[in-house]
Amino acid sequence: NNGETQKIEGVTQFFQQDAQFAELLLQYICDDLYPDKETVNILKVWVGPNFNSPFDRRQVGYEKYENEGKIKTVETIGPSDFNNAEASMTDVTTATLAKYKEGDIDAIWCCYDLYASGVYTALTQGNYKIPMVSVDICNADIDKMAAADSPWKACATTNWYYNGEFGMRVLALEMANEYDKIIDPMTKQASDWLELPTNVVSQDMVSGGSVNV
Repeated sequence: NNGETQKIEGVTQFFQQDAQFAELLLQYICDDLYPDKETVNILKVWVGPNFNSPFDRRQVGYEKYENEGKIKTVETIGPSDFNNAEASMTDVTTATLAKYKEGDIDAIWCCYDLYASGVYTALTQGNYKIPMVSVDICNADIDKMAAADSPWKACATTNWYYNGEFGMRVLALEMANEYDKIIDPMTKQASDWLELPTNVVSQDMVSGGSVNV
């Protein structure tokens, strides 16, 4: 928990770089959306402690920006009903935003795009102009980002095609006993602990339901 990792000896392990998901989205908020603001007020959409290791690592990236004073977490919210998480997030977000006046919340950071979809509904139904960002992306997210006057400004994701190709290359190199050629994309060093880099897909990269990069 709390971003800790566990190495299984003799096993090549690879992951998305989850801490980077959080960091790059917060960098986008601070540098692109609010470049002149010293501390940005964030409504954090989260899942609670001890959820699973990818979310723990996302928390590590989030805390970095908190600790550096670049963001301030106004409140942390999450689904009240995990069996109907998207609709629950709409209800929770609507109730939360009603407590604050305009300007109290600069942006909404979401740890997961299913929750973000509920947040999007709350923002659009309530005519709020608060920008939001989310970890993960899918076609439905792209459609929402591309909608007119959409508050959904960016998603963080790995390259899905690259992930699959990378896994097959690693397997082929292991079968050939060429472990010295298995290179971690983040460190550029040979390793059996591999992390796949993150990219930010911003609203201006999306048009017509596709991603232009």
